[in-house]
Amino acid sequence: MSKFNIFKILSKDDKELIHSAFLQFLLEYAPVDFYQFFNQTYDIAQLRQEKKDIVLEKGYRLGKEKKRYRFDVQIKGETSVLLIENKFKAFPYKEQLESYSNILEQEFKKFKHLQYLLCFDKQFAPKVKNWNVKDYSELLEFIKLNYNKVEGDERILINHYTQFLEEYIKQYALYKSNVLLVFYSRITNKNFWLKLIYSGLGNQLVSNNIVFERFELGSGSTSLALIEIFPAVWYNKLRIHIQLQGNVLKLYCHPKGLLGSDSNWEVYTQNHFEIAEHIKTNSLFENYNPTYKNTSNLKKDGTYYLVYIDLLEYFRIKGLDKCDTDDLTTCIYEFYDTVNKLLVVNKFI
Repeated sequence: MSKFNIFKILSKDDKELIHSAFLQFLLEYAPVDFYQFFNQTYDIAQLRQEKKDIVLEKGYRLGKEKKRYRFDVQIKGETSVLLIENKFKAFPYKEQLESYSNILEQEFKKFKHLQYLLCFDKQFAPKVKNWNVKDYSELLEFIKLNYNKVEGDERILINHYTQFLEEYIKQYALYKSNVLLVFYSRITNKNFWLKLIYSGLGNQLVSNNIVFERFELGSGSTSLALIEIFPAVWYNKLRIHIQLQGNVLKLYCHPKGLLGSDSNWEVYTQNHFEIAEHIKTNSLFENYNPTYKNTSNLKKDGTYYLVYIDLLEYFRIKGLDKCDTDDLTTCIYEFYDTVNKLLVVNKFI
């Protein structure tokens, strides 16, 4: 962006707290009724009239769990509580939203619960009971339509916010339509876009196909974002799963389990050695132009891949110079099917 922008100058444009704080500003700015942004139900109308307390990043524990959950924007009225989960950097897990619902039941038993997820794309948002979904495009449109007559310092703040939000929305649409642009790019916030796209893919894979039990985001031992996708049967029986890191798709192994405490790790490692040998001689992988693991040092490694493919090379071989998120999902399904056939034929599962 060529225009001066205070959020980008301070490197705060991709920080979720900044977006939550701006939502609080909109909620408290009296000349405009921000509650029009939500679904116009009786409960929203009631909350609008009540005395309210707005808190950002309020922490709670669920039952006896040690994990601490954080409510991005909590609006507590006299009879209702409105929770806004503001997911700018990644799409949430289904389990995360379910946990938030349970916390509302735990902490606000006598209140009506209003739950909203704000994210980049409704397509990739998990479907969870009682959660309404709004996307940032809707927020941008609402601000432009309803805050266009604001003047003074507030006008400057709103202009700066809408400027950089519009840029992010356009970039998201571009990268969603061609993920290869992210793979090839040298942009400083490459990990931001990889995590956002990977978390959306994870939700789509888990919700649309019963073989994928769950997914996890992370950065592994490097700074490059990754997603780990767990087919239930594979991981439970063999401690293997699919990993996508950057533009590399891998068949990945955790012989000691994700917590590093599995006592049967030597058995799993032996299975991995045998699977690796089958993969090397299996013609199903030839179309992927794969890279194979050197099996001579399997037992020395704590975690390792058995085979990986470079997605840039994969789509080049297919004659595609574009790869949208649907193409990437199809590629993951194909990789899963290829590996699964090998595992079934050779009686590993």
